Amino acid sequence: MKLEVDLVRQLLLHIEEHATRPISDLDSIKIDGWTKDQIDYHVVLLADAVFIEAGLHRVPDNEDPSLVRVIYSVRRLTYNGHEFLETVRDPAIWRKVKEKAKAVGAMTLPAIAQIGAAYVKAQLGLG
Repeated sequence: MKLEVDLVRQLLLHIEEHATRPISDLDSIKIDGWTKDQIDYHVVLLADAVFIEAGLHRVPDNEDPSLVRVIYSVRRLTYNGHEFLETVRDPAIWRKVKEKAKAVGAMTLPAIAQIGAAYVKAQLGLG
């Protein structure tokens, strides 16, 4: 499955808004325009990247036991997740960061975070 950076941003925004307790329990996240499989996959990726804290359980699919499904419970954004989100929160900055990342062929989360941080620093006259 392909890394969808727009979904990453939307998930982080969703989790920030809905994880309202120090340790929350978000499951079955739904975001318009994305399938359950895409969302599940990106929740796993965000946990791998330590952008979120989540409990992940792999279980056999009811209809096809040879397939594995992920059941998750998102507890919170981590500091890394908050930091990444702050660099791409503004839609205008997000568009510019994506354009720059595409231009250099670096559509990875670390590259996008670095481009976003560099853009913000430049806007503040620090870079």
